[in-house]
Amino acid sequence: MGENQKDAYSIENVLIKIVDSLDSLKKEIKQIKEDIKANETLNKALIERVEKVESLYEDLTKGATKKELAERNQRKLKTENQQIDALEEEMLDSLEKKRKEVIKMKIFGLMKSNTMSLTEIRKLIVDKLGYCSKATFYRYIRELSPLLKEKEVYK
Repeated sequence: MGENQKDAYSIENVLIKIVDSLDSLKKEIKQIKEDIKANETLNKALIERVEKVESLYEDLTKGATKKELAERNQRKLKTENQQIDALEEEMLDSLEKKRKEVIKMKIFGLMKSNTMSLTEIRKLIVDKLGYCSKATFYRYIRELSPLLKEKEVYK
């Protein structure tokens, strides 16, 4: 096997791995969205249960004022909401780290299809979809250019 064939084979393997990784990311994003929806439903149910318990507790503790009980319950709810916010933030951070590769693969796919010019792709990715800035878009193009030249996509 010649050196150029090895390089082409290596690049093709990298592209296959990137496409597989993109598919995996899509599945992860879908799962995260489903988990968020499930957590929202669960959170609503828990809040309703807490409110019922609070009502029963209020009836049992006639010595405590309503204001004191409300303040206690608000503190408890704030703590629960802070825990949920931390989880959401962690999920969003994870997605942000993978965002660059997803955007680059979108650009690569559009360029590989040869249906749009570079300017049209930039308008779609930057202006219409708002995935990244113009400067970032062209930086991604520079990063992709060796792959694009190898596949004779970038002209």
